[in-house]
Amino acid sequence: MEEKDNFKDLTIKEQIAELEKRLEEISQKIYQERSTEILSGSIEIEDISYNLTSDNEVVYDITIRNTNTGEENHEFYNKDLDKIDTDKSKIKEMKLMGYDTSMAEKQIEEMENLENNPDKISLSEIKEHDKEIDELSKSLGISREEVAQYAIIDANQEVKVKADELGGLQNDLIPSNEKVNVHYNMKDLIGGDFVSYQIVKTNAGIYKLFGIDKNNYAQEIGQDVVEKMNITNQTVKLIQENGEVKEAKIHAAFRIKSQSDVDRDQVIGICDDGTSDMTSFYGRGVITNEQIVAETIPSKTYSSEKIADREHYFDTMENGVKEFNSVDDQIEEVAERYDVDEDELREEVIKSVDDPSNITKDEIEDVADFLAREPKLEPKEPGTK
Repeated sequence: MEEKDNFKDLTIKEQIAELEKRLEEISQKIYQERSTEILSGSIEIEDISYNLTSDNEVVYDITIRNTNTGEENHEFYNKDLDKIDTDKSKIKEMKLMGYDTSMAEKQIEEMENLENNPDKISLSEIKEHDKEIDELSKSLGISREEVAQYAIIDANQEVKVKADELGGLQNDLIPSNEKVNVHYNMKDLIGGDFVSYQIVKTNAGIYKLFGIDKNNYAQEIGQDVVEKMNITNQTVKLIQENGEVKEAKIHAAFRIKSQSDVDRDQVIGICDDGTSDMTSFYGRGVITNEQIVAETIPSKTYSSEKIADREHYFDTMENGVKEFNSVDDQIEEVAERYDVDEDELREEVIKSVDDPSNITKDEIEDVADFLAREPKLEPKEPGTK
């Protein structure tokens, strides 16, 4: 395999193959110089790491261990696999002869610092990710070979795979800039350096929430950010684009964790309203409400008036958990008292005011009274006008 300029963009499988190839080639060079030590077992070539210098030059750092003393030494090779001279005694000689040694001294200093280079990629460290690869393989329901073939290790030493290779049932991508209310978008709620989010039912039959970065690599959103909810026959009151409210069965839901009392009831999930494919939703009411009230995401096109109403309704800065839930509780109580359909009342309440979160109970009762008094049209007989 040809060496790629951007080694860090190679998959784990490609990185291992590349480093093993370079290690074999460099080992042959070392053997030619130190065959006696190698054959006697007094030294062992332990590891190779890929590095970039401050000038973006490729350097391979070879770790050699003295088996008698346990001491580790390092030799360095450039991208052409030529050994880089780090002999300081030669610099002293050159200085005495009047040569400018500043460049050579800088190079030696940089080589000495490579051992502690946080951005280095070593063969041994890559292979230590075997456990993570195993876990990812089981979690996604795909083979170890596939994970190693498509996965990379990012700058934070975390294993990621291409979003296209997640397999399973992949739902709509949710843009990170998707607005869920006046003040917040999805990235504000979930975080991470992602351009979108996606809920996937993996080949293992498990729902997971992933963040997708600008290079289309997926990373599972951790338990420190979201909590997967235990959903059993639970439904959500899903506000449609036309303002109607439908009961939709929840298939998976993740509560968004927050230190704020206001934000603790937010949830993102997947539901089925019985009329279309699975729909991603954002909702509130997960903590204190018996039922979640939600909207579909990503939102389709609808009027600016509806956008304004919807955004205010779900805004955690403008209405706290208590206020949000109390409005919904009032709608339920008033609907029962006036003997009107609860979903119809909620729909009419949302339509009737600019900000449903600030509606008074009297206003809810006025809407319910109108619905209760509105005559119900009986079906006409065929041929009648």
